Amino acid sequence: MKKKLITVMGTIFFSGMMTIPSYSAGCEEELTACQRAFDRFEKKEDDRTCHNCHIVCLKAVTKCHYRGNEAVKKEATRLLEICHKRCY
Repeated sequence: MKKKLITVMGTIFFSGMMTIPSYSAGCEEELTACQRAFDRFEKKEDDRTCHNCHIVCLKAVTKCHYRGNEAVKKEATRLLEICHKRCY
């Protein structure tokens, strides 16, 4: 029983220390994608670019929220709100 508990606790501890894979885009990269989607929407305001802007910026807001990057989250939220107001 004690060995099983130590194994479980060790697994939980070390899984928290694992790094995020390098192929996973970080918060700043998601914001860059959001800004590009927003720029495309600014140039060509149609349903497709609006929907894309909304999805990409929402993804950036969510990822930055979970990673705790408030400054980038704030900017992504601002762009998301602009897209949302113009589209819906």
